[in-house]
Amino acid sequence: MAPHQSADNSLNFESFVTRARELTPLIIAEADEAERLQHLTDKVVHAFQEAGLYRMLLPRELGGAELSLPESMQVVESIARADGSTGWCLMVGNIELGTGGAFLPDCGIERVLAQGPDIVIAGQGIPRGVARPVEGGYQIQGDWSYASGIYHAAFIHTGCVLMQGDKPVINDAGVPEVLICHVPREQIERKENWDVIGLRGTGSYDYSITDLFVPKAMTHSIAISEPQRGGNQYTIGLTGFTAWGHTSFALGVGRHALGVSLRGGPLQRCYRDIHAATQHILLSDQIVQDCGKVLMGAAQENATWTILGLRGDSK
Repeated sequence: MAPHQSADNSLNFESFVTRARELTPLIIAEADEAERLQHLTDKVVHAFQEAGLYRMLLPRELGGAELSLPESMQVVESIARADGSTGWCLMVGNIELGTGGAFLPDCGIERVLAQGPDIVIAGQGIPRGVARPVEGGYQIQGDWSYASGIYHAAFIHTGCVLMQGDKPVINDAGVPEVLICHVPREQIERKENWDVIGLRGTGSYDYSITDLFVPKAMTHSIAISEPQRGGNQYTIGLTGFTAWGHTSFALGVGRHALGVSLRGGPLQRCYRDIHAATQHILLSDQIVQDCGKVLMGAAQENATWTILGLRGDSK
C-alpha cells in the first residue's frame, strides 16, 4: 500500500506564501553561485526541502499540501520572480513529484517516498528512450536531454516508447504508447554538459540509461488522467501540469524583468532565462498552431491534447 501520512496542517497556501517570501533573500544571494556551478546550490535545495516547497502538489494522503493550481502557481511565480533558474527547478520538482504521487501504483510510490516526501524528482518525460516488456516490468534504454534539477534528484522521471519487438505499441488514440519510468538517480549516467546562455542555474544536464530493468510498479502511462490518489485537479494529467508549470515560471520572470539590459545583472539574466525557456517543446511553433486551431474551432471533435500537440486531427 502507498505510504499514507498524517496531514500536516501547516502546509497551506498562506504558509507557503510566507515561506517563499522569507526565502527570497537566500535565493537572490545564491543566484550567482548557482550560475557559476550550473545547478542550484545545496543551501537553496535544502531550504526548499525544509519548507516543504517540493510537495505543494503532492496528494495530501502522501504528506503533501495538494494546493490548488492557482495557489501553487502564485508560489512558483514568486520564487521565479526572485530568480528564474530557481523558480524553474521548483516548478519541475513539483510537477514530477506531484504527478508521480497521483499516478504511480501503491508499491511504486511507497518505494519513491521511502525516505519521506521532501525529495526532488527530475528527468525528461519526452520519450527519447524505449521500454521493452519483460517479466515483472521493462528493460529501458536511451539518451535524454534537459533534466532540470537532476543534480539533487533522488529519482529520475523518464519517458520511453513502449515497444513490441521492433515496433512501438499503438494506443487507442492511434499514437505510440509512452511510459513514464521512475529510476533511482544512481542508476543513470549524468552528462556534464550544461553550458548554456540562460537558465544556467537549473542544472539541466543530459543523461543516459543502458539496458536497465524497471519494475512495472515504477511506471505509469504518460496519457493517464485518472489519478490513483488526490483530487480532481490531477485529471489534467502530465500535459496539463506541464502547462501550469511553464505559465508559473513565465509570470514570475516577466514580473521581474520590466525591460532588457545589455549589461550583466538581474535584468539581463531574466532576458536570458526567458529565451532559454522558449526552447521547451511545449512552446514550439506546432503547439502555437494547434492552440490556434482549437480557439478558431477548426480542430476535429475527437482531437486530443498530448505533450507534443494535438493528435487525431486531420485538418
